[in-house]
Amino acid sequence: MKRKPTKSLHSTSASNQEAFGTEFVHFDFRYMSEEHTYNKATNAHWPKLFLDLKQISSKSWASTMQNPRQTRQGYEKLPQDALNKPLPNCIPNDTKLDVIRVAGSNAARLIGYKNKSVFYVLWLDFDYSVYPH
Repeated sequence: MKRKPTKSLHSTSASNQEAFGTEFVHFDFRYMSEEHTYNKATNAHWPKLFLDLKQISSKSWASTMQNPRQTRQGYEKLPQDALNKPLPNCIPNDTKLDVIRVAGSNAARLIGYKNKSVFYVLWLDFDYSVYPH
């Protein structure tokens, strides 16, 4: 039996973007620092982390940015001068940083920056060493 062709949900066409109303969150880990602190994560963190990444990536940026910072999947801006670590060399000094809480409200933070629909993760901070909390 032949399957009928279906419209892809992953299309980037203008009409598809209009259908969804706004851009979905996408994650990119290529610039994540070698100093990331995922070795501080417990086995209990990982399922929550992946569930949060899946849930966040199914939402729009507008929705994600409205999450209160002190909640699971919370969002906030982070001034660069608050960092305890230097930016990776490949990141321009004028980059505006963002934080998304994952794996429970106080379990971990994705620290990085947003460019269009993509969130570039620079640190996965399980031990709160990247910036003061």
